[in-house]
Amino acid sequence: MLESRRLAWFPLLALCLIPPLVGQGCGSAPVEANYADSARAAYDEAMEYFEDEDYLEAVKRLTTVKNKYAYSKYAALAELRIADAYYEQEKWVEAIDAYRTFAQSRPNHADVPYALWRVGRSYFEQIPSDFFILPPVHERDPAATKDTLRALNTFVERYPDHEQTPDARERILSCRRLLADQELYVARFYMRQDRPVSARGRLEVIVAQYADLPDRWSEAALRLVRVYMELAATSPAAEVDELNAKARQMAMRLIQDQPAATESEEARDLLATLPAPPTPPASASPVVADPPSAPPPAPASGG
Repeated sequence: MLESRRLAWFPLLALCLIPPLVGQGCGSAPVEANYADSARAAYDEAMEYFEDEDYLEAVKRLTTVKNKYAYSKYAALAELRIADAYYEQEKWVEAIDAYRTFAQSRPNHADVPYALWRVGRSYFEQIPSDFFILPPVHERDPAATKDTLRALNTFVERYPDHEQTPDARERILSCRRLLADQELYVARFYMRQDRPVSARGRLEVIVAQYADLPDRWSEAALRLVRVYMELAATSPAAEVDELNAKARQMAMRLIQDQPAATESEEARDLLATLPAPPTPPASASPVVADPPSAPPPAPASGG
């Protein structure tokens, strides 16, 4: 009898449990709201450490946000702020890797342009600065300068209207000056070592690629005129005319493109010392064949 009473309670107990289960299954909105709120709270807490410049703790907490709330918008923001934390600590290699990972894994995110700009800035910060106990920048390895140029050129080409594009263009110009100075430094060294062939290659690069830097370009052009003339004085006869012609053309281009430069005055003086270009051989007058003689008149017919 007692056992039957206990069994009778089971249906009633089941009915009491059904409403909570149904309510929990249909109440996904509060769960989602709690997930988003928790992600935001964790992100905001991490950013407090970031703003206080406690970057180690900030990175730790932002990493938790990225991993624990991977399906929220705060995961992407956490990735970007981790990169910013590396940047603020001058950990350039780590910052570049983090910014690039963000841009590659989230190519449609609105902050991708910012990340690519920061990649270029991180490379730029690694360029050695001029300091009185160190050799000038142009005497050192230009690898960081070239990396900066590639990164910022990519940024400017993809985002020409971005708010950071003017900053990127200024840094591109700065990098180009450094690379031109490095080429000039090497060219001067070769000329002091009486190695005009090696100097010629460096100077021709500057003339071809750095016309937007008039002071560097003018010096390189004048030096190139001298190198051509020096090579003409020591080269086989078959090459002399060509080298003199190159010297003449380079001097004339320098005078035309940079008429106010002091190098142009020297180019005029050098141009006056160059031998006149060889006169092309006069072509032989064509032989004109005699016109064919007229046929003899036909004999008169007898009447």
